[in-house]
Amino acid sequence: MASGQVTEVESLSKPDKSIGYIIYALYLAGIACYGITVIVGLIFAYLARRRADVGELLRTHHTFQIRLFWVSLVLWILIGIGMVITMLGVAEGAFGVQPWPVFVMAGFGAVLLIGLYVVTARGFFKLYSGEAMATLVATAQDA
Repeated sequence: MASGQVTEVESLSKPDKSIGYIIYALYLAGIACYGITVIVGLIFAYLARRRADVGELLRTHHTFQIRLFWVSLVLWILIGIGMVITMLGVAEGAFGVQPWPVFVMAGFGAVLLIGLYVVTARGFFKLYSGEAMATLVATAQDA
């Protein structure tokens, strides 16, 4: 066998990073697809993390991707609740006739959206460079 060739057994034993790239791409495409691709990415991340041959590097990325989804979902829900409360307050005249509280809540949403894209892109590039991903939230399992 010539040098540089990889046998079938060697290629199967090395963890495949492509699923990690696909999940990050699905997360990034979430805004254009109204979040449907993010849910698909979450399912892929759960399935990929369960595989025995994933390796620790990819396991950290899949764990990060899963936690990124759940943390961002909680933040979106909080912003949504804040937006509804703000809209009701503006409609009832609690803030006068000034719509600035609505713009503040929309600004929080924009900052969250930009932050999610930055964090997702950072994860993508860390996977590309072969670096493990730190988790968003520590659990007893991580200790």
